[in-house]
Amino acid sequence: MINSFRNLLRGGAFLCLSCLLLASLVAGCAGPAAPLDPKKSVLDPQLIFSAGLRLEPTKSPETAVSPDGKHLLSVRDNPLGTDFAVVSLEDPAAEPVKFHSVTREWLNNATFAYSVVGWVSDSRFLFTIGGWQNQGPHKDERGLAVFLGDLSTKAADEVGFLPLPLESPPINAEFSVYVPSRNSVAIVATHAIWEFDLSGRQMRLVKEGMTGPDGVFSPAVKRSASCRTARP
Repeated sequence: MINSFRNLLRGGAFLCLSCLLLASLVAGCAGPAAPLDPKKSVLDPQLIFSAGLRLEPTKSPETAVSPDGKHLLSVRDNPLGTDFAVVSLEDPAAEPVKFHSVTREWLNNATFAYSVVGWVSDSRFLFTIGGWQNQGPHKDERGLAVFLGDLSTKAADEVGFLPLPLESPPINAEFSVYVPSRNSVAIVATHAIWEFDLSGRQMRLVKEGMTGPDGVFSPAVKRSASCRTARP
């Protein structure tokens, strides 16, 4: 009777030790657990509204939302073409504010792409247009135009332009990043990095002779192989 009880205790102790070891291994694989903060509450997200919007293309979607969380930068398709607009996150019924547009005919015949860069403040934001410009001071030119939009005026102005010569292979702008500490836009183009200074409205070459954009600002940035490089 006593021996059976001792064997049971040994078996129970072995089982408990095995469970502890297994729990330690699982915790070790998952990494150290974050300490709980009793002051924070568990949120219950609610769907405010849904709409057919595109964030095109941005490597960090969170940059499309304004710092105060009230507005969203978006690309909107319609039967006539495509718009770059700002959508209100506070009032789903409000009409999006359009800052730029391009016709379907232009899109069908030329390389053209809107890109979200980010917000400079709660009301001012940046976006770029890459490819053949359909309007403005560089109409019919191939390059990357930097636009600064303002919700208070409901207008966007072209503040910078990087020519992209149609060579073989063509030079393309891969993506752009707003750098708040420098008040500038870093632009990764084919084999080069450029910086556009928003204060001085100057474009300067930072580095050239690069073999590719991977790992410069974000991992595995892929080029689009389907875009057209010349207008018919």
